[in-house]
Amino acid sequence: MNYGFWVVAILCFFPASCTSPAEEAEKAVRAYNKALVLAYRTGDMTELEKFAGDNEVRKIRVLMDLKRSQGMVLESTLESLKVVSSQTSGTDSILVETKERWRYQDRMVQPGKPPGQLFVSEMNMEYTCEKESDQWKVTELRTKANRVINQAGKVISKKT
Repeated sequence: MNYGFWVVAILCFFPASCTSPAEEAEKAVRAYNKALVLAYRTGDMTELEKFAGDNEVRKIRVLMDLKRSQGMVLESTLESLKVVSSQTSGTDSILVETKERWRYQDRMVQPGKPPGQLFVSEMNMEYTCEKESDQWKVTELRTKANRVINQAGKVISKKT
């Protein structure tokens, strides 16, 4: 009888035991970005706090407060996210590198005001994910490259 098959089958019955730390970190990155879009749109940080470390939450709050003081919110859409690599950088720390494409624009809070210009950003990102109380969180974010394209399709900013 093949006992190895049964051991794997039993272990995989419990999903957490069949998910690698890299897969958990990737899930955290995706959840972070989904919560980020929600936070920008609504101003509610509750969901983001589940997937972001304290420093990242503070950075986002500063940007949101700046936008709000100007009477606007940031509307953003993550169009694509591809994990390029992930590597363990400690016992409970993983670096996740991604290629992403975002679409965003400022929207005025006051009704009747026109929205800001629409931009597309193609980015290479590096996320540091750390495990805090059995939950993977994005604790640091670094933009490795960013190419910003305006509505007319012209590259208006490039960082590499």
